[in-house]
Amino acid sequence: MHRTVWAGCLAVLATGACTTVDRFSGLDGPPGGYVSGTSPFHRTMSSLNPFSDYNEQWTLVRVIAPPGATRCRIVDANPFSPDGPLTVGAPNAGREVTLAYDANATFAEFECRTPAGVMKRRVDAVPYTWPELFGYRRAFPIVTQVKPPLVHIDPTDPEAEQRWRDLATELCPVVSERASGFVCKPGMLEKLRAKDIEPE
Repeated sequence: MHRTVWAGCLAVLATGACTTVDRFSGLDGPPGGYVSGTSPFHRTMSSLNPFSDYNEQWTLVRVIAPPGATRCRIVDANPFSPDGPLTVGAPNAGREVTLAYDANATFAEFECRTPAGVMKRRVDAVPYTWPELFGYRRAFPIVTQVKPPLVHIDPTDPEAEQRWRDLATELCPVVSERASGFVCKPGMLEKLRAKDIEPE
């Protein structure tokens, strides 16, 4: 939805109707959760058509920085996607920093500044195809691009396996198609983990 809305926003850029996203929700969510944002343009569109949900969405990603890193940021490859609320941050004592990446992107790319220079990492999303709804087959499958909720800038980090085990306990006490988060759908956590620490 939000790609279409942003394209419409660009079409009226000259009129001044496009403005920066200024209201966010979901910032305190867990890794893999979603942050939603709206601008005055989005809210105007929603008031004109209250049956549609006009907003931007980002996925929360827990980034593990290399030792000594002082700053990590998102490398946004799409100039038409508005900046999210968490594009840059300083790692904590556990080398963790939470960033928010475009929810519709097919990959996520990050970089961290270290004493030895800048380290970069790109991780592809895992497509999740929605199952049939109430037994009805869809003419066109609905696919959601799911970014790994945990990304190690250095995939050989010796603590990576343990972090993924801890995250599974934190996020997915139950793995089921009924789970609200995509990372807890059957088989998804394993695929997302492989994208992070078993790069091709």
